[in-house]
Amino acid sequence: MKKVLFKSVMVAVLAGTIPTACVDVEDKYDPNALIQQQQQQYNQSWTDSFGAIDPGQTWNTARQVSVDMHLQGIASGVSNVNIYTARPGNPSCVRLASKNLSGNASISFDMPKALNYIYVTVSNMPTLNGYYEIRQDKAVVALNNAFTRADESCNVTLGPTIEMGTFHSYDTNANEPYQGKLYSLNGVTKTNAKAWRFLDYLPLYGKDGVFPEGRDNLTPLGSSESDIIYTTTEAGPVEISYIFGSTSPKNQMGYFYYNEGATIEEICNADKYLLLSDARPTSSISVSGLQNGFSYTEDYHLGNWFLYNVYEENGVSVFNGGDPWVTGSTYKLVYFDEHGNASYDFPAGLNIGFFIISDGMSKTSEVGDYIYYSMPSVNRETGKAYQADGGTWDNPNYKGLVKTVTYKYGDDVLLGFEDQADNDMNDMLFCIGGNLTTDDDIEDVPVEEPKDQEWILACEDLGAIGDFDFNDVVFSIQHASGSGKAKVTPLAAGGTLPIYIRYNGNQIGGEVHEMFGKPVNEMVNTQTGRYEATAQSVEIDVNADLTMSSGNMGGFSILVQGISGGQAEAVVAAPTAGSAPQMICVPTGWAWPKERESIVNSYKGFGEWGANYQTSTDWYENPTGKTIDGDYTAKSYTEVVPEIPPVSDYGTNVNAVSGQPISADYFANVGATCTLILVESNGFNGVLKKFGEWVECQDVNGYVDGGVVEIELKAELLPAAKEGKLEFCGYSGNYPAIYIK
Repeated sequence: MKKVLFKSVMVAVLAGTIPTACVDVEDKYDPNALIQQQQQQYNQSWTDSFGAIDPGQTWNTARQVSVDMHLQGIASGVSNVNIYTARPGNPSCVRLASKNLSGNASISFDMPKALNYIYVTVSNMPTLNGYYEIRQDKAVVALNNAFTRADESCNVTLGPTIEMGTFHSYDTNANEPYQGKLYSLNGVTKTNAKAWRFLDYLPLYGKDGVFPEGRDNLTPLGSSESDIIYTTTEAGPVEISYIFGSTSPKNQMGYFYYNEGATIEEICNADKYLLLSDARPTSSISVSGLQNGFSYTEDYHLGNWFLYNVYEENGVSVFNGGDPWVTGSTYKLVYFDEHGNASYDFPAGLNIGFFIISDGMSKTSEVGDYIYYSMPSVNRETGKAYQADGGTWDNPNYKGLVKTVTYKYGDDVLLGFEDQADNDMNDMLFCIGGNLTTDDDIEDVPVEEPKDQEWILACEDLGAIGDFDFNDVVFSIQHASGSGKAKVTPLAAGGTLPIYIRYNGNQIGGEVHEMFGKPVNEMVNTQTGRYEATAQSVEIDVNADLTMSSGNMGGFSILVQGISGGQAEAVVAAPTAGSAPQMICVPTGWAWPKERESIVNSYKGFGEWGANYQTSTDWYENPTGKTIDGDYTAKSYTEVVPEIPPVSDYGTNVNAVSGQPISADYFANVGATCTLILVESNGFNGVLKKFGEWVECQDVNGYVDGGVVEIELKAELLPAAKEGKLEFCGYSGNYPAIYIK
């Protein structure tokens, strides 16, 4: 790593063979021989330090795979096919390939050896979008019953009707009977929906997502009070996929349909069909691939579970239980014609709405008071309404409750339900599939286009032998299969000799240190645990099928000058299989070792991988020593969940009791804003609300042991607090102590 004074080495070598008389030493000096000698010394030192090398070890974590695309007769014209390491939106997602294809074609690309799945999108055939498994370096993308065929026979029959009872009409101020019938269904089909990775949900449920748990998401979403209706654009099947659930009540879920132009009375009286008699998340969603002892059971709905295990570190979302698979369930909606015949084929021009029965499994009769529709207009007509500003009992101005939102996440149309009162709108989340449209402008969940796959080449320059820190030169190559351009970026320069990056023997940019704006004898980005300087990237022309998995690591190398006191230079390139490496290839995001920190100390799995290339293939993801990202230590529980400070630090305890209003005396001196701190060592889950009412609620949750939540009381609830009518209502059975700061 450091620059070595090779003159002393040279003198030692020559002393035994050359007389001490005055001779022309330069005439007898062979720089190439010295390079070979150093290379032999490097190889021997490697063997002495790490032992034997697997003969098949190429020191390359990239592999080339291919995907057979069967688009013939499925997608008309040319399709833009993109292949990613995960679903866009997942923090680990990068693009591996992007090509325009038609008919039956194959696409090849590089991907990490430790990765066994890819995510594929096809521009004009979204039903093909999803995860595909790589087997023997190949995957097949084809339409194979991923979506119901319209001509499939339907064996679903109508079950018994369910008594809905009466509702209080705000139009008549009287109890009115429900006119339509609510049917249970026999023989509803249930199949696995497309699998997701847990971190795919971050744009939806992450801290900065659209539907984070425990937050009033309805107001910031700007959701209007217009009805959410899906209209069939052509005859065909309609499916829903239950993909996420963040609720504990034993809900039920169903749908109804009606013709265009129907009156509100006709819509309210339309027959309704209970599709999911058990709509609990754990009945329709499975989670697999968990790590670190985590589990997913009936006691953990996914929203809480998400908050337990996902946190942010340096602005990056990190999941400390791996990235498990989440697989929901798909259900086929059934259409009954005027003769009662059942079919999966819905006619064109039909409007479809949805509903849930909040905690319906616990209700034995008259469930109507607990039915919430995707249409606020129907909620209003059936007694689920709120009094708008300015309304009075004598002259009511009621609006229907908004219990649903619809959003687009990539090519998926999402329908989110709220089943109680915190308005986080994530209690039940479905994907809606079919030839459908909606009158509403569906907003998109914002997701940035993933960057192209990036590979890191880390090199030893022979300037010093035996430290094996692989940071003399570190640079990245960013390229997705199908592109004729690649971007090369220097990342670190721990050596102190002049070094140049090359592609197919051609120099890229200038001397590496100078590309950082530093002198040659200064080490860059290898000592402090952080980036000290950044270098400009250089875009180069490459073959569209460039592969880093090739034996020459894509044709990249480095030229090291100044060896032997400036008299020799050497080319460091991809090692041959089974030999000691001076260059290794790892995926993007790798943290290279600090200066003079052996790579085996920084990554214990590296040595295991070197001895057997089929083991520890993900060694680069598990640092065990000092890296450029800082001194690595395993996170303790207290680092993730800090200890609670003494209660005296919180302020005045308002002595809140669940189900009882808080005394107004505590709020007598509060101004226009009020900060509350809620503390409970075992965690809590509930809302602040006006005593005896559910119109205005503020969700507050502390899910982890030692939960502490600091909030600003909603302005709408402050008058209630000053009137002695503020209440904390707990859901989970563990209630916090509440303090005024």
